Amino acid sequence: MAWRQRRRFLWALCTLCLMTASLAAEPERKDLHPNDAVKASPEYKAFKSARDAEDNDGMLENARRLLEKFPASALSHFALGDAHWILGEYERMLPPLRRTVELDPQDALSWALLGEGLFALRRFAEAIPAFQEATRLDPDDAMSWSRLGSACMRLKRWPESEAHLLKALALKPSLDTERQARGLLTTLYFRQGKAEKAEASALESLKLAPD
Repeated sequence: MAWRQRRRFLWALCTLCLMTASLAAEPERKDLHPNDAVKASPEYKAFKSARDAEDNDGMLENARRLLEKFPASALSHFALGDAHWILGEYERMLPPLRRTVELDPQDALSWALLGEGLFALRRFAEAIPAFQEATRLDPDDAMSWSRLGSACMRLKRWPESEAHLLKALALKPSLDTERQARGLLTTLYFRQGKAEKAEASALESLKLAPD
């Protein structure tokens, strides 16, 4: 078909792919940062219980109490950052998570969640180093590879974006993460005018559509 018609067709496919990705639930991160001493405390148990019960007020209050009792613990700072993340308070989650990675720079999950907060605030240039650390420390974290690819795409860093998204897909991630990565890859190819790759990726994405 003529390029103009094909472009319309691909744009419709890209839109459908992104709609499919948006229908997927936000993928769950792994369990909280391990720290046996803090985890044994009643404050942490109350925090975790409230978090699991989706009691937002109780979750935030107990996260604050945990930090007051264990101010030098990376997990205490992480818990407060995690609470703000769940509440959608992205600016407030950054200070405790920055402190978390200062106290425990080898924890991939803390870097990943810091990247999520920066990404949610559209601070993509700042999110990239956080996701890079997360993927360096945990090379099998497909979600962080996908987010890294998305952040690079927002800054028009096309080759890096493609490499990161393909890495996410190569890890055979959860279905939700696969839908997101595939939809992003389709959009990336379309924006670069790579019609054949966009079409092939779009058709793969449609196979992942929810029933």
